[in-house]
Amino acid sequence: MTIGSGGHILHVNACGVRDMTFDGIVMAAATAELRKLLEGARVDSVHQPGKLDVLIVARQPGRSIRIIASAEASCARVHVSFAERENPPAPPAFCMLLRKHLVGARIARVSQRDLDRVLEIGFVGPYDDPPKTLVIEIMGRHSNIILVDDASGLVLDSIKHIGPTLSRVRTVRPGSPYVLPPSQEKLNPLRVSAGEFTEALTRFADDFPEVSCEEFLSRAFTGVGRDSATIIASRASLAGPGRPSGEPRLAHLDPNAAMRLWTELAAAMACVRDGRFAPCAGVDGETGEVTWISVIGPPAWSTAARPTSEPQWRPGQRTKQELAPASASGSSGETVLVFPSIGSLLDYAFTPREKAVTLAAASSEISRVVATAIERLRRKLAAQEEEIAEAEKADELRRAGELISANAPLIEQGRSLAQVVDYFDPELRTVEVKLDPRLSPHENAQEYFRRYSRAKRRLAAAREQAEGTRVELEYLEQVATTIEQAESLEAIEEIRRELADQGYLARPRRERPRGQKGGAPSGPLSFAVNGHEVLVGRNNTQNDVLTLKMARPDDIWLHARGVPGAHVIVRVGAKGPQGVSDEALLRAAEIAAYYSSARSASKAPVDYTLRKHVRKPRGARPGMVIYDHERTIMAAPRPPGEVT
Repeated sequence: MTIGSGGHILHVNACGVRDMTFDGIVMAAATAELRKLLEGARVDSVHQPGKLDVLIVARQPGRSIRIIASAEASCARVHVSFAERENPPAPPAFCMLLRKHLVGARIARVSQRDLDRVLEIGFVGPYDDPPKTLVIEIMGRHSNIILVDDASGLVLDSIKHIGPTLSRVRTVRPGSPYVLPPSQEKLNPLRVSAGEFTEALTRFADDFPEVSCEEFLSRAFTGVGRDSATIIASRASLAGPGRPSGEPRLAHLDPNAAMRLWTELAAAMACVRDGRFAPCAGVDGETGEVTWISVIGPPAWSTAARPTSEPQWRPGQRTKQELAPASASGSSGETVLVFPSIGSLLDYAFTPREKAVTLAAASSEISRVVATAIERLRRKLAAQEEEIAEAEKADELRRAGELISANAPLIEQGRSLAQVVDYFDPELRTVEVKLDPRLSPHENAQEYFRRYSRAKRRLAAAREQAEGTRVELEYLEQVATTIEQAESLEAIEEIRRELADQGYLARPRRERPRGQKGGAPSGPLSFAVNGHEVLVGRNNTQNDVLTLKMARPDDIWLHARGVPGAHVIVRVGAKGPQGVSDEALLRAAEIAAYYSSARSASKAPVDYTLRKHVRKPRGARPGMVIYDHERTIMAAPRPPGEVT
């Protein structure tokens, strides 16, 4: 599972994120909010925080408005955003093109096509530039962000290029005409009549009698997603807790129930037409899972309603109302979170998963590089160990040479094999020794001695090379652990810089110098444990700084034994190491085990010693140290939040 930045939990699917619907109704609400805030605004800057994300900062008198648009399948959406985002050190090409055409331009229009998930933002200027339209298509894995020249109707560029090999329906790439996504042949719920609704319901009941009311709404009407369909059906008493999943089926729907369903759909569409939105989300009271989002208010099983006045909201704040148990099975109830704006709702629901996806994408490149290097080193080490095993047979060559020398008078020249007495054997048995028939017995003995000398030299070199390979392998396994446990783009960027410094990655041409904003390394994690400050290095560079520069000689140094992990320092007070209680030491060891590759183990050995007993060998890679005077404690890996 993924822990959201707001403390909530998003249960994930095979792609890494729980499905949640950003449907046409949600887009209508987002569009209304964008139109209210943006029309007439001037574009101040454009960023691309993720591979498939675009952030536009627009300026109105006295304030800035941020618009996030994402074409990432698991969190595709567009809305006003309050969340902070990290930007890559070098802007991608699509971001540079958007800056060229949009910075300084004014936003002339924001529109949605019916309830389709296609949003258009029209720009005019700057200066005499022809108008442009940024089209955001929210269609799951087919989502895209496209910049179109209004005069020619041609695509200037898109965040995803779709060629004929990827889609036979339409192409989206620079220079191609922009064509709308194909129609889904659904009814428009904003304009449907009662008769058309009844006709569609009858047709579905005949063709798909086992379809539920929620499925009917989402399959028959444009823009009605799973969450909105469930809320509408619940208000018609056709969905909700206490009712079996998917009941009632269309085949069992009576006329009164069908009329209630139509009435609630029409009421929801009236809210959309009038712009009366009530953004809220449901969170399971027991697991913390975000179970649904809505802009048309909560489902019937909730008593929450939209506040009569807009509360003051800042990022990270939210109002909530505790409800009675949400199901007859006696679960712990549901919390309905009511939001003052559409953007704040969507930030809460999608930003944690966006960060998880962006982090995974940022780490994937360096993860592949490190994994490839580790595999290469493992193969190299296996070959070196095989060479060492062969070289360790050098004593057999020396023994053969001495036996030939001792038996030389008895060996006839020109023979390829000789039976000689083994003077090393207490029973003096004869052994067979291979000879070069072109050489005399004395010359054969000298050849064996020469081969012995070469083997000994090769053995020493092979052992030295194998030790170097082991050290490099240990270093890269440590890097792999820090990548896996990285919790921010900043941490990934520091690891990338470290790998570039060590020659594993090339530096981007436009990378910021270390002295500029965003280039300086961040500090270690810091926690308070039983009255002591505990510091944790988040990568090898931080480990070096923490252990060798920040820690005092009598501070306590901890590291998971025999596995890659973070350096952990416990600051000691005026009483020295004796002032650190066994309880505090155990808590620090649990943190050290957590920030290691033994995180998933039930218990792990953790070594601890005084910082003055830790030293770095000359020429060692970042984070690599040796230590002595250590003691070992068994600790269960626990995150700092459970320890402090």
